[in-house]
Amino acid sequence: MMDRKEFFQSCGCVLFGGIAISAVTSGCSSSTYTAQHTRNGKLVTVPLSEFVENRNGVFQPRAFVIVKLAGEKYPIGVYQHGDKKYSALLLRCTHRSCELQPLDDYLICPCHGSEFTTRGVVQSPPALVNLESYAVTVENNDVVIHL
Repeated sequence: MMDRKEFFQSCGCVLFGGIAISAVTSGCSSSTYTAQHTRNGKLVTVPLSEFVENRNGVFQPRAFVIVKLAGEKYPIGVYQHGDKKYSALLLRCTHRSCELQPLDDYLICPCHGSEFTTRGVVQSPPALVNLESYAVTVENNDVVIHL
């Protein structure tokens, strides 16, 4: 049987370990940015400026942005692949329809671990089907997603 002192020591170790693990893993995650956009029927327009982040006066490109459409269950991830090259992917895993977690260089399913490229191609099962993607064009200063 554990006495009071041992109990508090055990709880303190568990609490401290949880805080330490949380701090370490939070540095590994990629921050996601929900982009401003407009929708006109089957066209979703995202300004190119949404793909640039201003960090204290230093402008850095964003690898991707998230577009959340009103009334839709899953968001769209829009990835930048170089000058005027983009892909738009429905962030729904093709295995069991879990919402994907986008990272800078791949997407992962938090439910069963499937992984996809930033162009929607399956890299690791259990998913066997590529992601649903949308045609993308660049018009003037906007990325246009064709739903």
